[in-house]
Amino acid sequence: MDKKQLLAQADKLNYGERIQLAAKLGRDLKDSPKLKDLIESLLAHPAPDAPQMEIEDEFVQILPPQLRNTGKYFNEDQLALTAAVASKTCLELLHREYSTNPSILFKKLLVKAIVRQEKDDEKIAEMILREVPKLRKQLIHSCVRYRRVAILEKVYPSLKKSQGVDLVADFLHGCSPDFVLAELRDEEVLYNKSLNWNGIARHHGRVIITLIRDALTTASTDINEEWDLQTVWSEWLKRIGNGGKEELLHNTSLSGEILQLSNDIPILSWIGVGERPRRADAASKDVVQVIPSLISGSLGLFICKHPEKMLQVCKQTIYIRKNRFVCGLPHNFWGSAGGWPRLRSNRYSWILEMVKEVISKSSSNTFYRGYGPQDKTILEQLFTGDFLENFSHKQMLELIKLVFEHLFSLRPDVHNFHVKGCTPQDACTKWLESVLTSYNSAYRVLRNDENILMVRERLIEDDNIDEGASTQPTSRPAPRRGQKIKAKTAATKKRIHKRSESEKAAELAKIQKLKANVAQTMSTLLKHLLATVTGQEWKVAQEGTVAQEEHSSADVKNTVLSRNRDDTSSKYLPILKSLDNHVDLIEQFYKELLSPILLKGQDLTHHTWVGVRDYLLTRLDSIVRNPKLSEQEREHAKALLAQTATLFLNAYLESPVINAEDLLSIAKHTGHDQRITFVVQWEKLCFRPRILGFKT
Repeated sequence: MDKKQLLAQADKLNYGERIQLAAKLGRDLKDSPKLKDLIESLLAHPAPDAPQMEIEDEFVQILPPQLRNTGKYFNEDQLALTAAVASKTCLELLHREYSTNPSILFKKLLVKAIVRQEKDDEKIAEMILREVPKLRKQLIHSCVRYRRVAILEKVYPSLKKSQGVDLVADFLHGCSPDFVLAELRDEEVLYNKSLNWNGIARHHGRVIITLIRDALTTASTDINEEWDLQTVWSEWLKRIGNGGKEELLHNTSLSGEILQLSNDIPILSWIGVGERPRRADAASKDVVQVIPSLISGSLGLFICKHPEKMLQVCKQTIYIRKNRFVCGLPHNFWGSAGGWPRLRSNRYSWILEMVKEVISKSSSNTFYRGYGPQDKTILEQLFTGDFLENFSHKQMLELIKLVFEHLFSLRPDVHNFHVKGCTPQDACTKWLESVLTSYNSAYRVLRNDENILMVRERLIEDDNIDEGASTQPTSRPAPRRGQKIKAKTAATKKRIHKRSESEKAAELAKIQKLKANVAQTMSTLLKHLLATVTGQEWKVAQEGTVAQEEHSSADVKNTVLSRNRDDTSSKYLPILKSLDNHVDLIEQFYKELLSPILLKGQDLTHHTWVGVRDYLLTRLDSIVRNPKLSEQEREHAKALLAQTATLFLNAYLESPVINAEDLLSIAKHTGHDQRITFVVQWEKLCFRPRILGFKT
């Protein structure tokens, strides 16, 4: 193929296809002598006509005449140089064109090709030292890209001396590890802002670890800094930045070496009594290990890569200090810091071990110590947010059961309770808050799952929802001024796969099975709660120690009693609201908790119990009137409503003060026989039954 044929073929191609044609031509003819002749013919351009330029004092030439008319013959030069670069056999021609071709675009192509193909390091080093800054930067970056380490280390001292540290710090990451380590020991280079820490962390991560180890070793022997090693980690984390940290920790072996370094030279915190001694003289029982900031900021990554080592490290941060529970883990350890959504399938056992460690180091002394339970904060972090959403129902129940068993073991004994700074009533209140927080958090997750299943079921049963959504016109941006848009006569319809009847039946059966599993999990969860909470705690939390305060006045006792009852009864509403339309769960709550505990000697005329009573009766009544529920569920709810209302009514009639409105709100939910009994009792109390609207 000669020049004329090549140009004729290239004129029919676009820019990218022309480059592919020239590269293929260079690779195919790399061993043929015709290739060089073809390239030379493409580069042979007539010299441009240039007038005589102005000369000043015969030694300064302002604008030298152009020797190559590149702009006019750009296509020929592009084909020739692309073929020469692709052939890898025209190195001399590339050097010549690098010196004579004025095009900046071709300079970039030639720099990359020369750095890749030239074997003589001296030539490239001379080119870097003599070139102008723009071309020198391109040559240096090409040497970094193609790992020409010897060239970079050769020009480094000369450029550092002539151009300064700022220039050489920019490409230091392209040198060998030993060279980089030696240069970073120089503080002028270490603190230079031009250092590419991302590149150093990517290619020389062990150099950074070595420098951190040296800094920790120096600080651990300094009297003033031996207990403040966290500063060393913080300074290095700030120095390498987030990008450098990601590059450093992405390598599993490097993150393992960092973890090992934190164990070899640990950060210790003094928890002993008295003045803090030298670090080497401190006893092991008086110190606790602290997680470095470089690791604590990426706990999820370290747990994922090194679960066994991180389990030991995290366990060491949980300890008891002066009868107080202390956890050295980050605030959001159970939240975003741990990255639990990514660890759902393979890290449940890890989380379970951590929860067991927290429970094993918790005791009544630490739970009720001071103004509030110290390890309650961990329980609140564990059961708030979306932490429990990361586990299956089976795993969640296992976790809840473990926590409930721990709380059951910490249940306060009102007859033998001796914790400084905490009364039995306060202990019962704190204990109930912890139990209900755990219960409500788990129940919220189950309710969300149930709502999702209900939406899926409704979408399958109602085909009009999908059809209505499919006929909506697609949204288009408003036309600009002068822009013409063809009006569409019909709305664009989306293609939706319509399920067959068999597919709908299979999907509905699957959803019903999942809903049954959710209901079973709810029932099991409520059983765990009812097995944990007994009447003693509610009674003590309500009545407190008012009776024991002999020197208190009657008004003070009544005020304290009213406050205690108000606080305790308000804890029932979250449980009742969580039961929603599940009649079986409401009956279970009524039989095992409400009936034997709340209605034994309680003054139901107190306003604090009105919310509990009204919500329960109203919820059962709404279930009876709900047409979406089955007839069996509605009849079950109707019988339970009459039974509950009767129990409330009988307990209410025994109260010393009776309110007609409250009696009416209770009696309207009872059955016919219960109303007859109520009227008889009402007549005995010398009231006229007709004012209630009942017929005798």
